[in-house]
Amino acid sequence: GGVVNVIDGRVPEEAAEGGLEGRFYAGATSVDEGYQFAGRARFNTGPFVFHLEALQRASEDYEIPGYAESARQRALEDDGHDDQSLARDEDEAHDDEEHAFGFVPSSDLEFSSGSVGASFVADWGFIGLAYKTMDGEYGLPGHSHGHEDEHGEDHDHALGDRIGFAINDDEHGHEDEAARLVLTQNRWDIRGDINIADAPIERARFSIGIGDYRHREIEGDEIGTVFSNEGWEGRLELRHRPIGDVEGAFGLQAFSKDFAAIGDEAYIVPVETRDTGFFIVERYDAGDWGLEGGARVEMREVETASASRSFDTFSASGSVFVRPQQNVFLAATLALTERAPTDVELFADGAHLATQSFEVGNAALDPERAASIDLTARFDGANWAAEGAVFYADYDGFIGLFPDGAERDAFPVFVYEQRDASLWGFEGRIERELGSAAGWDFRGEVIAEYVRRELDSGGNLPRIPPLGLSALVEAERDFVSGHIEVVWAAEQTDVVSLELPTDSYTLLNA
Repeated sequence: GGVVNVIDGRVPEEAAEGGLEGRFYAGATSVDEGYQFAGRARFNTGPFVFHLEALQRASEDYEIPGYAESARQRALEDDGHDDQSLARDEDEAHDDEEHAFGFVPSSDLEFSSGSVGASFVADWGFIGLAYKTMDGEYGLPGHSHGHEDEHGEDHDHALGDRIGFAINDDEHGHEDEAARLVLTQNRWDIRGDINIADAPIERARFSIGIGDYRHREIEGDEIGTVFSNEGWEGRLELRHRPIGDVEGAFGLQAFSKDFAAIGDEAYIVPVETRDTGFFIVERYDAGDWGLEGGARVEMREVETASASRSFDTFSASGSVFVRPQQNVFLAATLALTERAPTDVELFADGAHLATQSFEVGNAALDPERAASIDLTARFDGANWAAEGAVFYADYDGFIGLFPDGAERDAFPVFVYEQRDASLWGFEGRIERELGSAAGWDFRGEVIAEYVRRELDSGGNLPRIPPLGLSALVEAERDFVSGHIEVVWAAEQTDVVSLELPTDSYTLLNA
């Protein structure tokens, strides 16, 4: 259903098996002359458990068997005009030598990160602390452009001093210079999980994270724009002791972030977001059937130096599940959700290099509301398994980034607007053991996924992936394994203005 749960392991939750455990990874890639080294180790000293982790990754430009831009995009550039209002100089001429062939320009990258963590682990749970630092630099393929500096020099320097970076002084702007991002991040995390005996609350989990992230957009030899995001986030989850066949948890989650974009591509003013949510989740399981339910109340305030908005939202969901047989699970879920607008959706107003557009926020946006239903089925057989889901959602005031046909600073203008829309689709997977031969065990898997989104007034929503299918055969023998996979994507013609259709493609992985 699209849920992703990331378990980073930086704060140890249990002792290392045998007192010491770890792993090391080394890899090389010929397509981009790349390499990667990574390692982690965990060891015990009495009740204390320590965790160390490091990563280094780098690569050159990515090689490809053809042009970096699609035939449709090259035709637009060569024609000097198109029917989607991408204005260009009619006298501008292109030939094949001007289009990148055989590689993707500015696709190189370099990353390094390291973290250290320590926890006190006991029978009642753990409490731990971790620190992570990361540095990186990478190119932005296709994102070279020219622009003029429209920001006041004194204003930029004052804000630049505030976030610790020098701002470009070039009064003449930059013409067609490749863009790069240079980033740094430092983060502290405190986490704990405490089991409480003989109490109404049997378990308490908590986490607090404090982060300082910033990146610089480099154009040529100058810093064009600096983005910074400082803030904290916290969560407390209390699990109550089961009441009959009912078990559940409740708690609160909060965050605060201070976001600023300073320089030539400062598409949003400095803005602070504060958010607090209270939630409860309960589950009743009678064996053959059961019920689940959850609710969340959230308060958000988004504030700039000259404007502020506050939102109160409520979301709730409920589901019923049945097990007609021991290996069959069926469920139906209904949900009513509300989502408050983000800082960018409210207050963006400028050229955004990463999306090649001039983004305009809408300070009058209301919370986005949706009513959805999804049906889920899972089957586990003796040598095969299958699962699938179909879903439908009806949006009242979907918040999207829509083109308005204008152009500013050589970029097409996109405005955050609210429109009623609907979304539906399916996803499914079938896995089967295929037998053995010559000492090898074989397994097969087939996956399909599809999503469709439309405006109630007609037209499509942007950036929708096409129908995707994949088939995999995996072989395993002792400690050796290998697989062959075919991934197929359909063409996508359900696009919006300023989006180009994409062709179907087939990818073979071995």
